[in-house]
Amino acid sequence: MKKKNFYYTIPPFIRYYLTAIIVVAFNLKYKKRMKFKLVDYLSLNYKKVFQQNQYWRLFTNIVVINRLSRHLIFFCLFFYIHFERIELRAIKLRKYAEFLMMIFYLLVFINIANIIYYYYENKSYNTLAYQLLSAVVFINCQKNPHKLVRIYRMRVKNYFFPFIQILIHIIENRSIFENLIGYLAGYLYLYLKEDLPVQKNIDLLITPKFLEDFVKDNMFFDINEYIKTKPNTHQKRANYYNKNRNRNNEIINDNDDFEEPKSSNLCNDDSDDSDIDTIKKKRKPNFTYIENH
Repeated sequence: MKKKNFYYTIPPFIRYYLTAIIVVAFNLKYKKRMKFKLVDYLSLNYKKVFQQNQYWRLFTNIVVINRLSRHLIFFCLFFYIHFERIELRAIKLRKYAEFLMMIFYLLVFINIANIIYYYYENKSYNTLAYQLLSAVVFINCQKNPHKLVRIYRMRVKNYFFPFIQILIHIIENRSIFENLIGYLAGYLYLYLKEDLPVQKNIDLLITPKFLEDFVKDNMFFDINEYIKTKPNTHQKRANYYNKNRNRNNEIINDNDDFEEPKSSNLCNDDSDDSDIDTIKKKRKPNFTYIENH
């Protein structure tokens, strides 16, 4: 069986999403040679959304990042690092429909916040990708709070990463509005999805049945391909100890074949040299006995 390329080992949503981002970036860079620009049909514009009923812009704007640049590469890497763990966990637990609905609900929360901002300030962003990334970062940090991450040669826990990121943006005199909206959307999703059903037995974020059936019956990828079969650290340690234990048991079994000399032959002063020779012959030749004269 042929080994797959790295591209096909990436989880499906991340793979298709990052591919769409790169395609749009190519279109932006070579827009003079092309007759149309994808950005004009995909970017967020609330005037066209409400006046011309172009509602797809509320969701397609996340593929509009920037033209090909170093900034785009960093965004793709950052998105892949924080999104991969969540998607693989959803695949492993057979909850991919819930994972897709998580993205939908996050975009709904983010759009509501941006519509309010647009109503009061008459301004809007042409993409909500950075806010979606901030929401995913917040969820990942809350799901794995004790995992260590490296920031400027410092190791910090995932739980403190969002606060440190905001502090860095303030020091660099950058806007933190997108980060705050993303963190708020991530917090609201976790509260409505996990805390509220436990506290008050109310489940507002429901996964549609038809989506679960579609993912279950007509899935466009094999789930088993993305489940890691490598043993974890505890399994590796158990295998190592079992291997050493088996090796020690083999050595003990080999030593059981030896015939130990009787105590009478060793303790009695009347034992002859012939008895010592017979004892040596019963031993295996791998062991050498040194006689002290």
